[in-house]
Amino acid sequence: MSYQKAPTKIEELGISREDLERKKTTRRRLFLGVGVVSLLVFAIMTLMLIKHQYDHDEEQEYIDYDKKFLSSLDFSTNSSVASGCETTLILMRHCEKVGVEVKDHDKNQHCSYLGHERAHFFASLFGKYGWPAPSLLYALSPKRKHHYNFREVETLVPLAKKYGLQIQHDFQNNEELVEDYFEKVASGKLCGRVSVAAWKHELLGKLALSLSCPDGPRTFPDQFDEIWQLKFVYHVEGTPVYMENNGMEFDERRKLWKTYKVTKPKKMKRWSVYCSVAHQNFDPLKFSHKVGDYDGSLTGGNWFENYGTDL
Repeated sequence: MSYQKAPTKIEELGISREDLERKKTTRRRLFLGVGVVSLLVFAIMTLMLIKHQYDHDEEQEYIDYDKKFLSSLDFSTNSSVASGCETTLILMRHCEKVGVEVKDHDKNQHCSYLGHERAHFFASLFGKYGWPAPSLLYALSPKRKHHYNFREVETLVPLAKKYGLQIQHDFQNNEELVEDYFEKVASGKLCGRVSVAAWKHELLGKLALSLSCPDGPRTFPDQFDEIWQLKFVYHVEGTPVYMENNGMEFDERRKLWKTYKVTKPKKMKRWSVYCSVAHQNFDPLKFSHKVGDYDGSLTGGNWFENYGTDL
């Protein structure tokens, strides 16, 4: 039996060196491609895990904020505050800030012409045909690191003049406002009253959170027309609205508790917070026309002295 000698050279296999190199290159590219895809998949999965953890941590932060601040309000509330005491805080961004006039010679910042018009329009939303007259006005402190920014204060000036109010503008951060506002809410002084806070929009999300509004928007939009209303109601369970349960009056439930010897649950009186998004619906042309502009007048801005205009 004869044996054929095995080929020892690529030429004996009938493969050219060019073909062999092409195959090697193809394999390298294939392995490289698989490696790149694997790395991309790993990177995407890692980013997804990081985002999930970040979202979880952020959600936990909101929960912790809610517990921290709302609990402090519950414990500090005066015993004389009646069930159903209701008060609302309006959170808004300051006025518009685009125009050559928004900075003075000292580099301090102000409302633009349109921003001042919005401020007067906003004041017109309170009164006979709109929101209740406010009792308390807050504005972020004008003092900044290297200059003053008066936009938050200027946004509330027409409203303050309309109702003869002082603007509380000594607050440098969210915590100072929350502490002051909750102190007034807990005392019962704001029952049946409305408050307004003009603030920097980057801080409004955290401010609403600190005011125990975790179910509201997380960030304030980069626009000027939206407002947030935070309605605080004390001991909802003790109000006529909540004294019924599936058609059963509260006294009837109390009889059932006695009949079946079920201990009446003892609950601490608490504040409930309800967050709503609304809009000012500022139409500069419509408002200007309403106060006398665009009727052949050589100059506009007739809204400047019309603090009491109600829409």
